[in-house]
Amino acid sequence: MTIIYKHLQKFTLYFIHMSPHPLIPHVRFVPKGYFSVLLSAFCFLILLSSCRTSSPTMTYGDGIDISHHQGRINWKKVARQKNLQFVYIKATEGGTYQDPRYAHNLKQARRRGMKVGSYHFMRTTSSVWLQFLNFMSHVDPKKQDLVPMIDVEECKNWSSQQLADSVNLLSRLFEKVYGQKPIIYTGQHFYNKRLYNRLPHHPLWIACYSNTPPAVNSPYIIWQFTQRAKLPGIPTAVDLNQFMPGGSIEMLELE
Repeated sequence: MTIIYKHLQKFTLYFIHMSPHPLIPHVRFVPKGYFSVLLSAFCFLILLSSCRTSSPTMTYGDGIDISHHQGRINWKKVARQKNLQFVYIKATEGGTYQDPRYAHNLKQARRRGMKVGSYHFMRTTSSVWLQFLNFMSHVDPKKQDLVPMIDVEECKNWSSQQLADSVNLLSRLFEKVYGQKPIIYTGQHFYNKRLYNRLPHHPLWIACYSNTPPAVNSPYIIWQFTQRAKLPGIPTAVDLNQFMPGGSIEMLELE
């Protein structure tokens, strides 16, 4: 793609040099139809440029969330990113799954002085009680800096009300252990469709991959604005998040 891009650059510059357009006062004759070719090439070049800028890039943000999907992370390099205030690490999913890199990632991130929290991906195919036990069997509350996060993205077997009731129940179980409510992560559309006005008094973390903040009718403290950030030390693209006005790391820290 880079080779095509460079050739199109040369192609466009050549025809600009040859063009009889009044804004480019050259006198050389250009065969009929060449200007149309020039215009088409120029438009394609602009389109290609916009595609290039949408590829993963280093972006400023306040925190990241990771799992085994990010591979082997160099936490020394990640910790050098002074803007990063937090990292959430996937611990469990459903009633039985445990992330194979959780313990290593937790140890290394905290060793580098990063503020760390753990998250559970909620499944509607397992009971709330089994999911709570799975999380607690894998996560040591004494090794956490931040409140837990519940990742809510599916609703296969439950109604919206059943889902909300289950999230609230899991939240209460976490609160009994940690003394504080967990933060709830979900997507903009999923929240508006399934969870709006059903999770009272919970801090919210909303995903919306756009240049504008999520459009939800509830206050939220974190916006996940991309899943394609590139950070030193992380071999794959990673989710990047920022605090909204009024949100801060202090709202997540365990007392």
